[in-house]
Amino acid sequence: MTAWASTWRIPQFHFYNLPSKGAYRECRRLRSISIADQMGEIAEKVRAAADIGDFENYILSQGGPCTPRDQQTVRVARERDDKLNPYDEAVSKVVGIYAQLNPCAGVVKTREREYRIVKKLQSHNPTPEPSGEGLNLLKSAIGAPRSPVNNCGSGYWQGGEEGAMLPPDLTGKALSDVLQWGWATEINAAENGAQREETGVSGPRVISRITLTRKEEALLPDVMKFTASMGMPISSKSMAMMFVKGMSISFDGQMMRFADGEVRLMETEDGREQRQREFNARKEAHRDALRQQINNMGKRKK
Repeated sequence: MTAWASTWRIPQFHFYNLPSKGAYRECRRLRSISIADQMGEIAEKVRAAADIGDFENYILSQGGPCTPRDQQTVRVARERDDKLNPYDEAVSKVVGIYAQLNPCAGVVKTREREYRIVKKLQSHNPTPEPSGEGLNLLKSAIGAPRSPVNNCGSGYWQGGEEGAMLPPDLTGKALSDVLQWGWATEINAAENGAQREETGVSGPRVISRITLTRKEEALLPDVMKFTASMGMPISSKSMAMMFVKGMSISFDGQMMRFADGEVRLMETEDGREQRQREFNARKEAHRDALRQQINNMGKRKK
């Protein structure tokens, strides 16, 4: 599991039943600004803990783990945005924080500034060029999808039944026009090519792979035969490569691992516990048998 996660960058943990991380981020926007007068001392403890990055005290000040959202000290305040999403639906935006245990305190705003992304002025042309009609400078440009899990991003998404296919070398401007008016289907390869052109990055995305030495490569067939003979078969070569690189295999209370050029068979924690339970059961059965023999001997003497 460790080798698989390190190869594909899969996270091994996830926050569960903890106070809102959104409120933590918004409190960190209020750097060195006390909110005790407006929201109370408890809310100020939440903000101060987030300000210095003390996540433990932040959790405790919010009520501790497993505290329901409607009972936490500080919550994220949202309001309806004037702009619609690409599906013409109303969306909400974050504006600040509020103390739900003190509703009269109101909302402390954390996002009072609005930033715009504009082009840098050229030295030979100090006057900015007029932007096109309806141009939204706050809208993100087209980019390749990003995910922390094992998504290969292959294939394409069909936008319409009769849409024309886009060539992978389509430029960013042309791709933007095509996607805006829906003249063709959307292909990941075309998006990635447009992004590489705009950002100046050449070549495809590099994915980390498992590499073996010649000695390790020569040991693969023997390793697969040995694991199969031990009742732990490895179904594919890629799994065998990960096993040689440190991945362990567990089966029926036993764990097999390859280290220092040899396969080692060890007992898992569950296997040790199971063996201890079986030993205790046999010992208890032996005691019961001895008690029964002693009772039988006593009855015979009588």
